[in-house]
Amino acid sequence: MPSLKEVQNKISSVKKTKQITKAMNMVASAKLRKAQDRIERFRPYAEKFYDMLGEMAGGVESSAHPLLEQRDTINTVGILLMTSDRGLCGGFNTNLIQKGLSIARQKAAEGKTVVFYCVGKKARNQIRKREFEVVMSRVDCMDSFDFSLANDLGTELISAYVNQDVDEVHLVYGEFISVAKQEPRGLQLLPVVQSEVQEEMETEEDAAASVEVEEE
Repeated sequence: MPSLKEVQNKISSVKKTKQITKAMNMVASAKLRKAQDRIERFRPYAEKFYDMLGEMAGGVESSAHPLLEQRDTINTVGILLMTSDRGLCGGFNTNLIQKGLSIARQKAAEGKTVVFYCVGKKARNQIRKREFEVVMSRVDCMDSFDFSLANDLGTELISAYVNQDVDEVHLVYGEFISVAKQEPRGLQLLPVVQSEVQEEMETEEDAAASVEVEEE
């Protein structure tokens, strides 16, 4: 049986741990609020920018720019899949991977080759187990997620498209609805398409059969 002194030391230790975890919770909450504010402030600009590109794509000839070119034959489709590096976030990663695989298998059923560009360990590890090739992966980058990563990814994908390594590029990401809800979305990045066409594509993707994905 523990002595009174040992019990008192245990109580003291638990109180100190409680103080530390409370401080960690406050720091995490502050970081979350800051990230949420940044997302909400940036979203209107991102949506308007993509709408502008869609309107431009419908108003000019596809030959005006390589990124507007609608190729007659689509041989290879690239999918940029964004997930986290770690788990313990509910169905967040599972839903994103499921969305990416749903698009991939839909394209493969049409006779197209599908390759993945993965951001996050969860995406890379899951896709490597599947029948699709991972041509590029970026991991351990979410702690310092900034424009430099987006710039590197954009340069990589544009180069692959211009060099005809891929004929279409799709982005799969989590759309922030609230802290507890992020909806998986699929978005065609290249070639740039009209907004109406993009909406039709999203409807078709949502109607595609889902696949089972294990969360590690």
